[in-house]
Amino acid sequence: MTKPTPHSPDTSATRDAYTEALADYVLAFGIAASSLRPMAKAAETSDRMLVYHFGSKAGVMEAALTRIVERNSSALDAALPPSPLPAQQLMPMIGMAMAGPLFHQSIAVFLELASLAQRGDATAKTMGFGIASHLHE
Repeated sequence: MTKPTPHSPDTSATRDAYTEALADYVLAFGIAASSLRPMAKAAETSDRMLVYHFGSKAGVMEAALTRIVERNSSALDAALPPSPLPAQQLMPMIGMAMAGPLFHQSIAVFLELASLAQRGDATAKTMGFGIASHLHE
């Protein structure tokens, strides 16, 4: 029997469940407080299993941050009409959609990421570019 890979169908549901818990943890505690052991505890697994599923701590963080972006995108998609609107109508709608706690927590996390990247943290820069490319997909 071959060992399942992190991207095999056998582990995708587990990976998704971990990613949800990891995103919740990062939103609650921020990036600086997000070390593997507490994150693993929040995901009800071990730090070794997180590394197995995500490859590294950076992979764990990137998955959590990407899930936060996906949540925000889904919330905006649900709050905004499907047809284009003039900016004068659209901007207040975006403002109202972003007034909730999900966006407040997310903004704090992404400002923390930007701050780390600005101070020369190579991992933060890489994660920031990864998230930006995800937004352009």
